[in-house]
Amino acid sequence: MSNQELSMDPAISRPRPNVHQGPSSTNRKSPLWEIAQTALLAFILAQLLVHYIVQPHHVKGASMEPNFADGDYILTDKLTYRFRPPARGEVIVFHSPKTPKTEFIKRIIGLPGDTVEIRGNKIYINGRELVETYLPYPSLAYGPNKIRGAESITVPEGSYFVLGDNRGNSYDSRYFGVIARSDIEGRTIFRYWPISEVKAITSPSY
Repeated sequence: MSNQELSMDPAISRPRPNVHQGPSSTNRKSPLWEIAQTALLAFILAQLLVHYIVQPHHVKGASMEPNFADGDYILTDKLTYRFRPPARGEVIVFHSPKTPKTEFIKRIIGLPGDTVEIRGNKIYINGRELVETYLPYPSLAYGPNKIRGAESITVPEGSYFVLGDNRGNSYDSRYFGVIARSDIEGRTIFRYWPISEVKAITSPSY
């Protein structure tokens, strides 16, 4: 039905008389009921926000120093990776492959199909040195299990190789291997505590 047809409909163009009704005691809602409704709606919206859009996390440990410190509070974007894959250099929160109830914060170094090599205290991706502008100094330590100096690892499809920024004190893919895409919660986009360190989190461009 077109807009013109709607405007010509006598049932719509002519308002019915006496449709207004005054307040009735049976229609009134108590203040407690309205508060309960508001609280329920706020709870539902909060759950949707946390599960599908953004989630707060508390950083524990020193594995991401100097960029993230023990006690920092961050926001994790859970929406972006529904539309595109994770990118190299992004800081992510994910479930530990060994203890799924534990969540880690690390940086993506190797993408699916990449060959990652540690050589001469530097990282090489597919034979090319990875320039890590987010590190103030060379601080790479070889992992004793999954990858050692002059060794390489090829990242399987659907997986990622991650490292902590504090290479000398980080439990990461050098120890437990690559992580699955399905274990990634999201990417870190904002630090909101401490107040002196409030900032948006940007990722390097490659």
